[in-house]
Amino acid sequence: MRNETQNRSHSIEPHMSLREKKGAWSEDLFQTFGLTPEGADLSYEKWLSSVHSRDRAGVDSAIRSAIYGDRPFAIEHRVVGEDGRVRFWRIVGELLSERVGGDLMMVVSSMDITDETRSAAVLKSAEQRLKVLSSRLQKMIEDERTRIAREIHDDLGHALTLLKSRLSSLATKDKKSGDFITSECESMTDSIDSMFDSMSRIATELRPGELDHLGLVATIVSHAKAFSERTGIHCSMNMNIPLEVEVEPDLATAMFRIFQELLMNIARHSEATLVSVRLEYDERWLTLSIRDNGRGIHRTESESYASFGIIGMRERASLFGGTVNLRGRPGKGTLALVKISRAGHSDRATSDNRECKAGEAKRSE
Repeated sequence: MRNETQNRSHSIEPHMSLREKKGAWSEDLFQTFGLTPEGADLSYEKWLSSVHSRDRAGVDSAIRSAIYGDRPFAIEHRVVGEDGRVRFWRIVGELLSERVGGDLMMVVSSMDITDETRSAAVLKSAEQRLKVLSSRLQKMIEDERTRIAREIHDDLGHALTLLKSRLSSLATKDKKSGDFITSECESMTDSIDSMFDSMSRIATELRPGELDHLGLVATIVSHAKAFSERTGIHCSMNMNIPLEVEVEPDLATAMFRIFQELLMNIARHSEATLVSVRLEYDERWLTLSIRDNGRGIHRTESESYASFGIIGMRERASLFGGTVNLRGRPGKGTLALVKISRAGHSDRATSDNRECKAGEAKRSE
């Protein structure tokens, strides 16, 4: 019997008789169960009774299926010791090719994976907590962006409007004083108009007002138009969503931010002249595909841990059980495919909380 090692390892019934359902236990196994070889019940039923009640039926079924199907098996399950402590085991077994004394025999070995399993549960719980935290952080960022955009629009916009009005009045009153003042007022008015444009652009990048008032489709179309005007890259749009359909707010925000990041990457890196955008919406998914005719992203770029923009997009999508996939062909462009579940952020966060609690409960058993 080979000796496997992970934390602690044991050989279980290296010569288990399937007819008598009894076996020869290893010394380690006796120690695990707090038994001695003298007078110990080595039956299969005794061993099975030590398996956690919630795992017992599955373990028994797997072993029987292996016997009747004449194939090896591997199972992970919980074992309850005489002291009531729960440990996690991984067991593997197979039938011997030759009979022993006319009896069919099975060789079984086990590995104590308690520490490994509990560490994995802790890690999974930590990952779920990080997802919940990331989700809340994204919400806080969007709320702050909305507040700043509103203040820029309301406060700065009001001040610029008042200043422009006073300059216009000054230019009218002082025309008799000569052309110099009039020319200066007109120049300052042009500067203010430019500031208005910059203010509008900054506010839109922080939080586009269309997203809250007109919805996702109108916002994507508007942003694509502005992108084309700014970069010279033509955008063809295919919005396969009826205008009356209202996409969930959190879902719309996540998809727009991903769309925004993808266009930014195209402008910076793709060397493209044409972009095709398609948005679809069904009962389960919100799907965005963007194809460009640029140089084509390399696989190492799309999978690099240094590509924080791509990492951020994938993190946004994952909060909704979604994905972001990038596929490029050298000289043929890049296809970005984004799929986000319509379950919504609130359902996702609720699910994360449940999984965190489940992980904690499992560790405490």
